[in-house]
Amino acid sequence: MVNRIVALGFLVAVIACTPRDTFTDRVDGVPLMLGAFRSYSTERQVRSSLDSLPVEVVERSGLSEGDARPAHTVVTLRVPAYRHVGYTGQLHLTLFNDRLMTASFYPSDVPGYVMAIKRQGIDVTTNLTAGLHSDNYREPLDHVRVWVSSDYQGREYVGWSDSRLEEQSRRWIERYSHLDRWPNKPLQATTGAAASAMIEAVGCAVRG
Repeated sequence: MVNRIVALGFLVAVIACTPRDTFTDRVDGVPLMLGAFRSYSTERQVRSSLDSLPVEVVERSGLSEGDARPAHTVVTLRVPAYRHVGYTGQLHLTLFNDRLMTASFYPSDVPGYVMAIKRQGIDVTTNLTAGLHSDNYREPLDHVRVWVSSDYQGREYVGWSDSRLEEQSRRWIERYSHLDRWPNKPLQATTGAAASAMIEAVGCAVRG
């Protein structure tokens, strides 16, 4: 019981003393897959852009009720047969806190697809591809990352993502994934360690 209270006090301190990041902010998105989608789009907007194509929900996860950590929901949609620049394949769309973060495309011919998007001015890399322009979509692709990789099943795909949301997701995992959930229950006792943590949390809140 004491250890749980100490952990609770530590969680309060961590939440209060880290920068105020809601992990749900919305900014102007960037075009993914040459403008077929736009990052920061909601699930409803993403589904609307797919018109009548069949969509499957691969993942829909979130925190338990009463968890005091910042919001963390992940939704992954799968389109079994999506066509892009002349290539057809499975498409996975991942949203972090209802904001489109990543599009992972599994074309039947990955090298051919990569050559096709390169002809559109897209640099396929493992690094940030900032400031690029597409010949057919004249908009700076700041914050867009495009890369080729393989999933856990060894299937090769081409990923398109907004690096801002990737970084935000990484920060959430780094700060909060190792912390136990904060139950919505009244404290029955407060140890010295927990009290100190909570005092520090109040101090951080006031300073912030």
